[in-house]
Amino acid sequence: MKPAHEYLYFIIEGLVAHKDSIRVIESTDEIGLTLTVTVHKDDMGRLIGRDGNTAKALRAIIRAYGMTTQTIITVKINEPN
Repeated sequence: MKPAHEYLYFIIEGLVAHKDSIRVIESTDEIGLTLTVTVHKDDMGRLIGRDGNTAKALRAIIRAYGMTTQTIITVKINEPN
């Protein structure tokens, strides 16, 4: 099974136009695993989706992925500079 950050990267890669700008940073804290996503500013709309539905779906998929490894995984989306 792929690590969570690679799995998330794979999913996001299919959504965005600027694939070279995708950054997924993994960090661990007392709650669990946090995946911080940064994409090109032109791809933010595609990543978040209308009313945030795409972002909600990504979070649900990764949360379910975490359940298979018994890890709490949260996804954070950074605003581009």
